Amino acid sequence: MKKTVFTILAALALLMPGTAAAQDLFNHLAVNAHVATTGVGVELSTPITKFITMRAGVTCMPGFSFNAEVDGQYYDYVNTTQKDFTVNLDANLKRTQGSVIFNVYPLAKAKVCSSFFLAAGLYFGGDKLVKIKGHSDEIANDLKQFGGTSYIELGDYKLPVDANGNVKGGLKVQKVRPYLGLGFGRYVPKKRISVTGELGVQFHGHIKPYTSEGEIEAFDELTEKDDWKKVMDKLTVYPMLKIVISGRIF
Repeated sequence: MKKTVFTILAALALLMPGTAAAQDLFNHLAVNAHVATTGVGVELSTPITKFITMRAGVTCMPGFSFNAEVDGQYYDYVNTTQKDFTVNLDANLKRTQGSVIFNVYPLAKAKVCSSFFLAAGLYFGGDKLVKIKGHSDEIANDLKQFGGTSYIELGDYKLPVDANGNVKGGLKVQKVRPYLGLGFGRYVPKKRISVTGELGVQFHGHIKPYTSEGEIEAFDELTEKDDWKKVMDKLTVYPMLKIVISGRIF
């Protein structure tokens, strides 16, 4: 996927007339503030040629949280018994991502639609998509008194509960994620201020559950009938809708 992104960029650049015009190389700098489905962020943008703009920045997803009750099981090794329980689980969407992206303006010299662009690049960091944590005083007391093992059920996955009655984990994606998009507007304004709209997707690969003790797959075999697993297997892209306000510094 990474090779595909850079191949597209190189091909577009080679097909454009005037790409080698060095007079536009890094002659302007702009700061961009955005709101997107990935959160809020800032970028710095600079033209490489009349047809290509490079941008790099940071995007932060605010710490939106929600909670739900989930079922769990505790195995008492001393009395060889099993006990069901429920625990309140908190989930948090907070994460920070970096990005390096190239905008290609194929109609830069046209009288109409000159601000239309194709975008390609990479997002990195922020691989933990959702973080979860929970605690059970009841299970903490049982584990200290009798030992044994305990876990909560998330789909057909088992998240282990530690000796203090805590469970920590979440869902994660790959650390480097290719990006493709398109939009209308200029990240480096011709005047002082511009507004840009952009639509694209991050290719984050398969979503993987994790705990503070390692990958979930180590704790349970998955079944073909597991609906949650099917959703995670199919949800390999993250859609992005982005509104940008840009201001040219020089």
